[in-house]
Amino acid sequence: MSMSIKAWIGHAAVALALLCATAVAGAQLSAPAASEPQDAPKIQAQEYLDNVSPKAGHAQLSLGIFARNLTVYLLLLGGLACAGITTIFVLAFNGFMIGQILVVAHGAGVTPDVLAWVILPHGLLELGCLLFAAAIGLRGPALLAAWANGKSASHPVKLLRMAAAGCAALAVAALIEAYWTIPIARLALSS
Repeated sequence: MSMSIKAWIGHAAVALALLCATAVAGAQLSAPAASEPQDAPKIQAQEYLDNVSPKAGHAQLSLGIFARNLTVYLLLLGGLACAGITTIFVLAFNGFMIGQILVVAHGAGVTPDVLAWVILPHGLLELGCLLFAAAIGLRGPALLAAWANGKSASHPVKLLRMAAAGCAALAVAALIEAYWTIPIARLALSS
């Protein structure tokens, strides 16, 4: 019997819940330090976006973004081979870091609208790919057991093709982030 859509959605929901829970924990642990007075001036949205420009070329920047995201993607998929342990660790670590980054950004005066416009253009595709990889990693032990017992109609090659499609989508997300995220945010905030 092949894996149902309900099982995929369930594992993606578990991955998202773990990511969100650890983001809240990271934010809570960072909040006391962020509430202390800071000497740094508050960052205004348009000023921040006007000063953001890649030091490397866009192509080099997108390649670097893709390489970092691919590393996370492969570690999330690593749960296939180790009973979901790497998937859980990577989700927890990244969630914790996201929480801390959001608190630091808030403390620096970055407003929610700036964060949204800087994250959303590429982030929806990127997060979707990473949650897909996490669902595979969390479902890994059950998939491997089903394949080993001959109870799965789906073949591991199909899963590899799906994982490769996720890599391609991550490449698109990296291109969006490197080339269009900041111009989209500038445009949205200038209107």
